[in-house]
Amino acid sequence: MEDHLAERRARLEEAAAAFAELARAGRLPDVRLDEAGLSITPLRAVTPPAVKAAR
Repeated sequence: MEDHLAERRARLEEAAAAFAELARAGRLPDVRLDEAGLSITPLRAVTPPAVKAAR
């Protein structure tokens, strides 16, 4: 069990490092990572036309 957890932790740390590198480089849409912290632009609500017509 400990080996499994250690492997999962290592994979998570690798993924977090890759994400941070992409965010710092400005290569993720709507995401910024700088000395002020992590900023993610909120998604805009999009209502499908069929739903609007049903109202």
